[in-house]
Amino acid sequence: MFYRLGKLVTRYRWFVVGFWLLAVVVALPFAPQVGTILQAGGFTSPDAESEQALTLLENKLHLNVNIVQIIYTSQRYSAYDAQFVREAQQSLASVQHMPEVASIISFTDNPRQISLDRRAAYVNVVLNTDPNTAPKLLPDLQRRLHPEPDLKTSIGGGAVFYQDIQTVSENDLRRAEALAFPFAVIALLLVFRSVVAAILPALVGGGAVLVSLALIFGLGHVTELSIFVLNITTLFGLGPGTNYPSGWQLAINTPQVQASLILQPELKNQELVVYQSTGNSYWEGAVSISGYSQGSKISGEGYVEMTGYAHP
Repeated sequence: MFYRLGKLVTRYRWFVVGFWLLAVVVALPFAPQVGTILQAGGFTSPDAESEQALTLLENKLHLNVNIVQIIYTSQRYSAYDAQFVREAQQSLASVQHMPEVASIISFTDNPRQISLDRRAAYVNVVLNTDPNTAPKLLPDLQRRLHPEPDLKTSIGGGAVFYQDIQTVSENDLRRAEALAFPFAVIALLLVFRSVVAAILPALVGGGAVLVSLALIFGLGHVTELSIFVLNITTLFGLGPGTNYPSGWQLAINTPQVQASLILQPELKNQELVVYQSTGNSYWEGAVSISGYSQGSKISGEGYVEMTGYAHP
């Protein structure tokens, strides 16, 4: 099959080259925008019990997980001082008019939102959007926050956490690719001993990544895609990888528990390259568990995280 494919490609080589050049040119405007269409998160599945419980809480008890905390600190005023309260209200004047803001719970309504030293307090901004949309509202929310002379303002919450994950992951992947590319070219020069022969695989890999990113940008308009699809995309192009154990045998022998378990990853390629945020690269993911405990056959699911196998 590959022999016939090789003959076909050789016969129409200029058509193949032209096709890929056209694909790269078409992909150029869309590939850099892929980060704007991808969703933060990607850690959970709708079939997981925790996700089902969260959905039940949202539907039955009206729990809202889309809350942004705005934290105010002051070295001059206490949170109980009228000036502190006045400046906090002034900073939120434009935020409360956002159509995506359902309500604002101030520290004046709930004293538990005031720190013990009374120098800090926070406000809960409840959003009426879904968790995937909430991080995209943060730039507008930050622009609407009015700076006050005596208050230092910070923001936090789940939406901020997911936005940071998306930003750091995208930046780290670009950094990893920028660092890997020169080393890949040097290795190819040593192997092929020809500039043209060495650069050609690098160009093909770079073009493949570029076209893949553009395709992901298009798919992102049809279905939701996590930011971590970038790891898989660059894995098949120029992204550096590290070897991790792909199975474990766990023996527990205590007076309370005697068990022999085998852990197998549900998906092997789950490396996260996040040197900028955590200082390392690590593997994390779901695992299936089988084995025996107290003489009885058991099975289950689990989660494994491995660090120390890769170095920046």
